[in-house]
Amino acid sequence: MEKRRFQKLNMKYFKGSIFFFLLFIYSWMGFSQSTIELTGTVRDVKGNPIEDASIIIKDQNKGVSSKKDGTFKLDLTKDKKLTIYFSHVNYKTFEKKISTKNNLNLKIKLKGKTLQTLEVEYVDPGSSPIELLPTIDASNIALPSSNIEGLLSSIGYGVRQNNELSSGFNVRGGNFDENLIYVNGIEVYRPFLARSGQQEGLSFINPSMVDNILFSAGGFDAIYGDKLSSVLDITYKEPKEFEANITTSLLGTQIQIGDKLSNRFNYNVGFRYRTNAYLLGALDTKGEYKPRFTDLQGIFNFQINEDIKLTYYGNFANNLFSVQPENRETNFGSINEALRFTVYYDGRENTQFQTWMSALSLKHKVNEKLTLNYFASTFNTDETEYFDVLGEYRLDELERDLGSDEYGEVAYNRGVGAFLNHARNQLEANVFNVYHKGNFQQNNAKTDWGIKIQQDQVTNRINEWNYIDSSRYNTPKPQDSIGYTNSIYIPYQYLELSKSIHANTAMNSSRISGYVQHRFRFQKEKTVNITYYGDSSKNNLKKDTSFIDHHYFTVTMGLRGNHWTFNQQTVFSPRINIKW
Repeated sequence: MEKRRFQKLNMKYFKGSIFFFLLFIYSWMGFSQSTIELTGTVRDVKGNPIEDASIIIKDQNKGVSSKKDGTFKLDLTKDKKLTIYFSHVNYKTFEKKISTKNNLNLKIKLKGKTLQTLEVEYVDPGSSPIELLPTIDASNIALPSSNIEGLLSSIGYGVRQNNELSSGFNVRGGNFDENLIYVNGIEVYRPFLARSGQQEGLSFINPSMVDNILFSAGGFDAIYGDKLSSVLDITYKEPKEFEANITTSLLGTQIQIGDKLSNRFNYNVGFRYRTNAYLLGALDTKGEYKPRFTDLQGIFNFQINEDIKLTYYGNFANNLFSVQPENRETNFGSINEALRFTVYYDGRENTQFQTWMSALSLKHKVNEKLTLNYFASTFNTDETEYFDVLGEYRLDELERDLGSDEYGEVAYNRGVGAFLNHARNQLEANVFNVYHKGNFQQNNAKTDWGIKIQQDQVTNRINEWNYIDSSRYNTPKPQDSIGYTNSIYIPYQYLELSKSIHANTAMNSSRISGYVQHRFRFQKEKTVNITYYGDSSKNNLKKDTSFIDHHYFTVTMGLRGNHWTFNQQTVFSPRINIKW
């Protein structure tokens, strides 16, 4: 009985095992029939295997990497249409569409990545120590003023900017007036009456229109002017196709539009509007700030023929700064002597700078060696500065006891006073220029020359005074009372001002300047080979490419001279530069 029961159990387990075995075989056969195998190799255009290339199926979280010999293997669902991407960090991505009906073997070739094609301007390798700075995207200037000048301090060369709202900078501790600024070969100026960066407004240079930036912190060639600190030479771009850029923020708007309408004509126009009221509200001096700065400029190029190009440049800027101050509170001193200076204002300040500039240039490329340039430009500025500001101030000492409930509050008053500032300043200036520049280049030598005639017309009217009363009251300065029984009849009693400036200046002068410069260089060539694959231990490195490396020894000699009729002074400035 027990034996028969054991046989039945064995037969039952045997049938169950057969069932699961057949089920496994069926499932395995079904799975093998629903997938295919994708294999292949990934190589470059020269047939070299690419390791770690990514093989990824589009819209699926599935993929593999190629092995050292470039091979790969991937299981795919049968009867599907798939898109597969082959990519590598050093190669262009390749897309392949397949149908998974049967096993596939692919041979993929990836093309190497190349550097993006750039339009470059040839810079003579033997030139003076003037640096070609990277082109700046206006939207990437993280400064309140959005001025290119503000970025110069980040490159070193002893450049420093003391006010982030100003376009002024100094080099090696000098003054801003010692720096030369050019736009497309035309010297430009900043407002003359500006006292602070918050008044100054927009920089002359529109960063959205810039193509090249050249900068030298001294020791530059004679082709530049007579100032000695630095040269900032800006070139505006000539569009090759339609382009438009708009940058907006809480501080203003910048718009730039350019296009090449034909093979002969292109233009580049920029408009800027800016207000710093949002920033000025954080100053110690509280009040109603109304700064409005606008700027419109454009450059238009017309290629008359293959050798002659005509360029017109125009600029108009209106910088208006108005403020009605209310109060100011400033804490200063130390833990042992904490002080607070408080001022209450009455009055208003209005400052306006309007500038116009127009320039016409003609470039004539006579032949491959000789180039002639002719320029005519005019610059006009109309600047006004009006203010009447009354301030009543007090100086208080603060509570220094850390345990006191009134810590940091006013403990007692040290004194009070008042001041009154008044100004009616006006400046009008016109600058006219006519000049010629040329250069002749042959083999390893180059000669530059130029001559410039400039007419300056300046009218400056200054009426400015300020009065300080530190005693809460004031009286006129008494005269000698001898012979007078009643002091009120003493004549010529007057109130003494702290500062008083009154001037009317009219200047009409001419300047003539010129330069000649010769540069020659010696050149040594060296062939440099670049290898990029092979086994150095087996001495089978293969040369991929080679180039010629040039070494230069350059000598630049120049002489610059100018004569100014205002002081009847003639100055010559010889310059020499050696570079290797």
